[in-house]
Amino acid sequence: MNNKMISCLRLLQFKSNIFQIAKELECSWLNVLEYIGILNSIEEDLISRSSYLGYYVTRKLDWIDENKLNRKLNSLKLNFYIIKILTTTASTNTYVLNNLESLNNNSVVIAEHQSDGRGRNNKNWYSRIAADITISFLYFIKLEINYELLPMVVAVGINRLLKFYKIKNFIKWPNDIYTKLNEKVAGILIESGKKDGKRYIVIGIGLDNNENINRSELLANLIFYIDQVINEYLNQGFVKLRREWLDNCIHYKKMVYIYKENELIEQGVNIDLKLNGDLVVKSKDKLNYYINSSYSLKYK
Repeated sequence: MNNKMISCLRLLQFKSNIFQIAKELECSWLNVLEYIGILNSIEEDLISRSSYLGYYVTRKLDWIDENKLNRKLNSLKLNFYIIKILTTTASTNTYVLNNLESLNNNSVVIAEHQSDGRGRNNKNWYSRIAADITISFLYFIKLEINYELLPMVVAVGINRLLKFYKIKNFIKWPNDIYTKLNEKVAGILIESGKKDGKRYIVIGIGLDNNENINRSELLANLIFYIDQVINEYLNQGFVKLRREWLDNCIHYKKMVYIYKENELIEQGVNIDLKLNGDLVVKSKDKLNYYINSSYSLKYK
């Protein structure tokens, strides 16, 4: 999606005449109709039309207010984060990875919309334009730190964020967030590599804003809780965070089904999470250990 399509959507909040919109965008009215068609293919019925109203947006669009976001970050003493807001991008993680040379530690890239969001195992992550959260954090950490625990660390941060808003939610191994309705509301994708003697970590988060919380405020508080758990992990290790992860796990002490490449390979009761991030499943009288990057899980 190009920037003109987003500009078209912004204009549709205030104008219903496609000829006026085309004039402002310096394109043809046919281009505007094409933009509307693509926007509706991304989110069904986002834009509607009536003989009386003309074209109109069917829900509230909550664009990020950069000034409000920065004021909130200042009040939280997080003004050391470097914020970059993109109108549209394929993926905030991809953007960070492609721009490592120009981005610093504590950079945060946010998109009003991403067209090709990525989750674990190459799954797509869909997000609503000017409604949901698509964000990536960039950190540089020491090489000896076990970065493979970060998906579970970050999951605890999102769990805390939603609890702050009194939204009941649970963690599903290793790092998905579900509500009490068993609806997935957040996913995490962490990518890493080495640069200049340190490890760079890119933490991508997709968060469905189903409660329609003001996005600028929600983003600031998300940054706060991610900063909080990252610092806890770097300074104190995983012991306390592991306990919090288990206390908020949706399938802890329940029957789980372990899959590898969509093939069921084990079923049993989830009895623990090891300090190295392995899930412990008891099947009959045997304990099995699963590394999060290689397996997926369903629960009952």
